[in-house]
Amino acid sequence: MVRIPVGHSAGIRPFLFRDRDYFTIRRAQREPPSTPLEEDAIAWTPSPLRHTLVREEMRRYQAALARLTPRSRAAIVGRFERGFSYERLARVLGRPSAGAARLALTRSIASLER
Repeated sequence: MVRIPVGHSAGIRPFLFRDRDYFTIRRAQREPPSTPLEEDAIAWTPSPLRHTLVREEMRRYQAALARLTPRSRAAIVGRFERGFSYERLARVLGRPSAGAARLALTRSIASLER
């Protein structure tokens, strides 16, 4: 049995709140949600503005890639679009090490930004 100090109201408060929280959680576990979510309510659909902005960014990105040398283009596409590790990127680019591939990628990014 739980002992509650007589004349000390702070003694019963934690007990009551703990009890209330327990029963609230138990009720929520037993009862189904009152309004089920629909599948399409969860999906996020981009706005027409967002779609236009993304399309414009992709057009600018592809135009910038077209101005690069084939090796620089391969470095950027390999790392960012295909997710190659630096070791694999080194093999694809014909570089001696992952550090050399990282340096080639850094230079390619600098060329892309110009």
